[in-house]
Amino acid sequence: MSERRRFFRIDDHVILKVRKVDEHEIGPSSHPGKAWEHDEILKALMGMDAQAKTVISRVREIMPDVGQALDVLNNKLNLLTRAVSQHDQELSLEDTQPVNLSGSGMAYCSDEPLENGNFVELELTLFPSYHYIVTYAKVVHSEPADEGRQRISVEFYQLREEDREVLMQHIFRREGEMLRLRRDEQA
Repeated sequence: MSERRRFFRIDDHVILKVRKVDEHEIGPSSHPGKAWEHDEILKALMGMDAQAKTVISRVREIMPDVGQALDVLNNKLNLLTRAVSQHDQELSLEDTQPVNLSGSGMAYCSDEPLENGNFVELELTLFPSYHYIVTYAKVVHSEPADEGRQRISVEFYQLREEDREVLMQHIFRREGEMLRLRRDEQA
């Protein structure tokens, strides 16, 4: 089974910034610029968030209301973290774009033509949690889309495990929301 299909895929809306990078900028121990420019406090907060998500998930199984309250508080902290680390950027749901997202990669439409094998730096913000993830990705497929745009499929490259965990939790949560909506529509 290919790496691209080992993970669930969802259609979602995220804030996405893409910057083409030269393959020579990416080494075995290199990381996308902005992800490593944050000071140590912000890095620690992001690491704690992944740990908190795991604990909150366990609490939610035993006490759903308490788990939901902890989720709200954690999301508030994430929003504050994002505000501190990205204070120069105004993010809103109006700036989102549709993507097809998985734990191993994503597909999106772009005005900028990219070729298979190109590398990009991705900055994405997930909603409603405002999780901010920066990673490299490799273009694995590119094809024409509507209105002169291109549909670009990328595979994450050197994605931090903490970020992959955040992505997977986001995908599972969104999948659950979609299933509930379908079930409610059928009732």
